[in-house]
Amino acid sequence: MAVSVTSAYILALGIIATLTIASHFLTDRINNQQREGAKLTYMIGRQRSLAQQAVINATIYFQSGDKLQYDFLSQSINDLESGHKSLVGLIAKKDYFGTVPSDVLYKIYFESNAFGAKSVDEFIQAARRFMVLPVEGKEEERGRLINALSGELSRRLIVMFDVALEDHQEELLQKIDKAYVFQSWSAFFILFVLVIEAVFIFSPLVRRIRDYQQMLLREALEDHLTGLYNRRAFMKRAAVEIGKARRDKTPITVVLTDLDHFKSVNDRYGHKVGDVVLRRFADLARESFRSGDVVGRVGGEEFAILLPNTATERGLQVIERFRKRVCETPCHYVDEDGVQKSLSFSASFGLVVIAGEGWTIDQLLAAADEKLYAAKAAGRNCVISGVLQSKDQAIMPPADQGAALENAASDAN
Repeated sequence: MAVSVTSAYILALGIIATLTIASHFLTDRINNQQREGAKLTYMIGRQRSLAQQAVINATIYFQSGDKLQYDFLSQSINDLESGHKSLVGLIAKKDYFGTVPSDVLYKIYFESNAFGAKSVDEFIQAARRFMVLPVEGKEEERGRLINALSGELSRRLIVMFDVALEDHQEELLQKIDKAYVFQSWSAFFILFVLVIEAVFIFSPLVRRIRDYQQMLLREALEDHLTGLYNRRAFMKRAAVEIGKARRDKTPITVVLTDLDHFKSVNDRYGHKVGDVVLRRFADLARESFRSGDVVGRVGGEEFAILLPNTATERGLQVIERFRKRVCETPCHYVDEDGVQKSLSFSASFGLVVIAGEGWTIDQLLAAADEKLYAAKAAGRNCVISGVLQSKDQAIMPPADQGAALENAASDAN
């Protein structure tokens, strides 16, 4: 399970990292396409303007023969030829994916029969032939060339530039739209993977961490055998309850109990059966006391019970009822031969009730231990109690309660 969750987590992170990197490269590619598209658009537009300017300059030079117009025409043709070489080189350049900046422009310039780079070369060559002819003596040839430049050659060139601009811009918009669609789907898929990761990976991890934390808490606070509070946890919880009782000025009952003749149970039946008896006693305690009562295993077969907001009479009734239930409820176990058997057991109880202030849990347990010792001396399987008025005085219960305890002791005997 741990391996599968870890593998799924790594896989999800790998998918997210891959999509994020792909999205980064895609964004970079979109930016490059936009820059290259803008550059190509500018260069084609400038080529178109230079071609028109060359026709105008050639026509004026043909009519006037002015040297200044010749210089203008020469500059236009030189710029047109230089820009054409740069444009052709850019259109034919392949990137690291092996693709050209524009499939449309590549087809127009290198694969088209109607247009292409040869149209620009023919125009430039015709313009240069026109420029080298003398003004006088070559009127017919100059007229034929100027008609070609201002007619078929320039029209075909302008149409090619217009088609190239329109198709290139449409192609660029389609590429950008496709890239944005892919980017949107990538973002959606990343969110989807994150949701799946949260549901099927992070939730189990969080649940496992929470379970592990609870397990550690149980290890720190619970007795591993009975599931009750261990001594440390009982002392902390009891100290809190005693402080609350002091603030609210309410009585509190502290009980120390010990299973009778438990050593003989371990010696006769073995420690496994002894553990079963301890767990059975703990189960009875959980069933018998309130949720706000505090029960803990503070020794081998010794347990402590704290009953908040409980005075002497009520505490005696609760503990006496619990004592009877313990001795009347047999503990079932399976012997070494696999036979189902049962044995009865009992417990002795020492009980003290706080009627004054200033007592600590250690002092209360010490006082309850004295009462427990008295219960064992009285024959076991009974309850002996006392009321703590102050630190230097412990008063035994009233006569009616003492009679009840004597009856409980006689029942045990």
